[in-house]
Amino acid sequence: MRRHITYTAAILLASTPAYAGFVQSRIDELFVRGFTHFEVERGTVKSKIEGYSTAGEKIEIVIDNVTGAVIRQYTETVNDDDFRDIIESIETRYNDSDDDHNDNDDDDDDDDDDDDDDDDD
Repeated sequence: MRRHITYTAAILLASTPAYAGFVQSRIDELFVRGFTHFEVERGTVKSKIEGYSTAGEKIEIVIDNVTGAVIRQYTETVNDDDFRDIIESIETRYNDSDDDHNDNDDDDDDDDDDDDDDDDD
């Protein structure tokens, strides 16, 4: 079996190359459709997104990194045992990653929180 390096959607956001917008856009669309867990493989020419819904549906989308065009897409039903194993694997990798998963980071070295809200007005 071919070994894949996979990332959850949140890890993908931590390292955003120019074409990540295409990937994130697809993930956002899938999330609205009920897909809650994602694996992403990024290559130099194309990226593959696998999404999993709580209904046991798996979708795989391969997109062109330059144009964002869908190269291939298919869906299938995953049995309950496989679904649980896949979700557990995704969540384990997400929790074991170096990313602290805190979207409130200001990601700079100063002591401010980069909050632009001025309540003094």
